[in-house]
Amino acid sequence: MKRTTLMLTALALAACDDAGGGGGAADAAVSAGTLKAGSVQTLPFATDDGSEVIKMLPSGDRAVLIASRTGRMTLLAVEEDKLQELKTIELYRDGEVGELTHIAISDDGAFAAITRAIPVEQDGELVGCEGELLLVNVAQNFGQVSKRLAVGPMPDGVDITSDGRWIVTADEADHFRRCPLPDVHGSVTLIELPGGIPSQAVVRARITMDRVGEAHREPETIAFAPDDDRVAVTLQDTHELLFFRRTALLAAGDDPREITVRPVTDFTLTRYPDRADGKPPWPDGLAGFTDDAGAAWFVATGEFNDTFAIFDADGGFLSQTAIDAAALPADLPRDPEDTLGGVIRPDSVATLRYAGHRIFALSLKHAGAVGLWIADDLMAPTFLDLVRVGQSETGSPTTASSVSPEGIAAADRGLVVTANEGESSASLLRLVLEP
Repeated sequence: MKRTTLMLTALALAACDDAGGGGGAADAAVSAGTLKAGSVQTLPFATDDGSEVIKMLPSGDRAVLIASRTGRMTLLAVEEDKLQELKTIELYRDGEVGELTHIAISDDGAFAAITRAIPVEQDGELVGCEGELLLVNVAQNFGQVSKRLAVGPMPDGVDITSDGRWIVTADEADHFRRCPLPDVHGSVTLIELPGGIPSQAVVRARITMDRVGEAHREPETIAFAPDDDRVAVTLQDTHELLFFRRTALLAAGDDPREITVRPVTDFTLTRYPDRADGKPPWPDGLAGFTDDAGAAWFVATGEFNDTFAIFDADGGFLSQTAIDAAALPADLPRDPEDTLGGVIRPDSVATLRYAGHRIFALSLKHAGAVGLWIADDLMAPTFLDLVRVGQSETGSPTTASSVSPEGIAAADRGLVVTANEGESSASLLRLVLEP
């Protein structure tokens, strides 16, 4: 297995080099023509919103945008030629503080699960770090909160099974930015919705994190595999991914009135590889998908080494693709590489099927753009196109993007939407087949 892994890594890196990593659409020939991507529209919001997270409804014709700082939740119509704001509500109650960090939407489009990180202060000093999960109506009574549930500290990721009966949260804690308290540790929380009813949600299990030397294991993003059992979690500060089965976390006979607690070391931990030059990844974005044979996989982004990598659903590393920032358009924003940050910083990832292809769409935060790869061959994804997003870019070839796209979602209609945190806007992209 180890020898195979090394071979696949080399193949993936070589494929990226051949593609040039960017600069224009590759000739992705399909039976009906050539596949390309383009920008359609950017919809601006209030500058203080922090429009950071976006998810498509399964129908593909609606999306929900979350403004992290103001607690606003916006329903958008997603058409081939435009985005339209349909309704906006405020989720924060009077006097509430915190940050909305992520959203998942049930497969039937009925409700959303939204994570909220809550700093606790006393006399102006941080004394605690809490987390909350909001279960919010989407299809009817948009924005109505049906349940609030305490989860682990400062959650930053959430996902829902396809049957709507289980939710997982990645409770980051975030010692470097939001919660520098030595006695607070990250976790993963498993929540059951009996009968798929949000108002009946209850915490069933928790995976507790530890440290590797001075680094905390901090869950960043979390996703179910398509089988609704296997789960992957990016652990950013230790450059790992955690893999576990929901059914293994909850042992037979566990009392549903008690919360099952297990240590992270009970499960599979896989190191996300450094880049070929030794640059560590700080893995961030994550998405599950299925190949043509029905096997489940995960794709994750290396936020600080400008890569993305593919893992099987049990934690085996398959391949890594490096994004060549030097091959991108010369006028594209980028951040000069320092000891940590990536030049273009791939943040989030979404997957879609379009025109017979499996496609990965990555938000490139420092570049103010979306990069797209055809991933029919998981050993060697092929660069497809790069599309700039936003309305008023002030970044430069020596400064990071001011648009700063973070959240990303996609629909098999060939549509991609982004939440642009720096600009507080949402952008729509469309894939097309040209003769």
